[in-house]
Amino acid sequence: LLPNYMTGWILRVGIGWLAWELTHSPAWLGAIAAADSAPMLFLAPFAGAVADRMEPLKLIRIAQFLLFLHVVAVTVLTWSGLMTIEILFALTIYIGCVYPFHSAARQSIIPSTVPRDLFSSAVAIDSACYHSNRFVGPAVAAMRPAIGVMHRMGGSHAQQDVLEQLFLDAAMKAGMLADARMLLERVAGRHPVPPERRVGYASAAAAVMH
Repeated sequence: LLPNYMTGWILRVGIGWLAWELTHSPAWLGAIAAADSAPMLFLAPFAGAVADRMEPLKLIRIAQFLLFLHVVAVTVLTWSGLMTIEILFALTIYIGCVYPFHSAARQSIIPSTVPRDLFSSAVAIDSACYHSNRFVGPAVAAMRPAIGVMHRMGGSHAQQDVLEQLFLDAAMKAGMLADARMLLERVAGRHPVPPERRVGYASAAAAVMH
């Protein structure tokens, strides 16, 4: 489920970004965010009841397939130039209605996959993985477009180092070695000390270069 958590948060950032590119409207950006989150408030109790009556793994597979259809629709419509903010809003409501069922199935599958004495630890690990990806996913989503214009943000070299190390750590955790390599090449081009000899960059440089 870790890749699902991360890609879910990357998708959320991408949808918000796309909504802004389509409209440059804070109102529409808020409407898209509401369309993503509001269905959870209303459907969570019903989704929990469905998860109790269905085999959790089957429900997860159905939810994952529906999420896949959403991604395909967003990708095709965006690349073809047919995407509008109204279509994006409808697709966001659709995926917002799928998330409660996926979440309920994810929680209900834990008791059937771990021993009873490890149940509390399993729930804690699942929660930690989900919430840690709330940080890693958006960082990865914003990393590629931000790297090329990072020098325009201003600030000291130390502040740029913090941003670079944040993005580098996110890329390494996500397994995005090409992005990590691109960032390390940028660092090598602006600093006289190579990344493999700098604190905060050395371990990533060793992993990417070898």
